[in-house]
Amino acid sequence: MTFGLSLVALAVAAGTATCVLMIHEIHLRALDTRVSNAVMGIPGRSAPFQGMTGWFSSLGMRYRRFYAPENLEQLRTILQSSGFNPHRTMSILIGGKTASMFLFPIIALFLALLVPARSPGPFPLRCTRPANRWYPACLAEWQH
Repeated sequence: MTFGLSLVALAVAAGTATCVLMIHEIHLRALDTRVSNAVMGIPGRSAPFQGMTGWFSSLGMRYRRFYAPENLEQLRTILQSSGFNPHRTMSILIGGKTASMFLFPIIALFLALLVPARSPGPFPLRCTRPANRWYPACLAEWQH
């Protein structure tokens, strides 16, 4: 390696290390800012989600009675081992599960209505291979 090439390699390594250290410092400052804002009670970027979180929490408090006490205790243990405060997040999780139970089938229904009726799906009706019992797409033809 020549002297000039080694200087270029050293400059690239120093530039890379400088960029990594600057990115690390930016992350640390952002973390310090978020922690100090949380400690002082300044609302952060999660303010738009507070309404939805409150709605999930009230929904979870309403439908909590449908859970057995042993299931609630298991859920509390899972939330606590995940690092969450179970007293705050348990009703939010139950509300989210309840909302998902109603919203996902409705969303799936609307998406199914948007799909064209003549889509072939995973098993087309017309067979491109000779019919045999090992090729599932030809099963409908093979049985007739």
